Amino acid sequence: MGVKHGKYAYLKVSEDLYAKIRVFKKRDPSSPSAYLFTGVFVKKPPRKAKVFSESDLPEESIKEIKRLMSQFTT
Repeated sequence: MGVKHGKYAYLKVSEDLYAKIRVFKKRDPSSPSAYLFTGVFVKKPPRKAKVFSESDLPEESIKEIKRLMSQFTT
């Protein structure tokens, strides 16, 4: 699975679980609308993929991504 020139990144959810997120480059990186959860979970991200921790993203983005993730996991 490729990462498409930085359009996608991975958010570390837990020790062995990552969520694939879409990164909108033209939007302000500190705004919550710059990141969108794609609905995909992986155990190991691609080698060249950018991996974010929760502290790297704005708090509003984390809240929105976790809200969307809860819909996919239930």
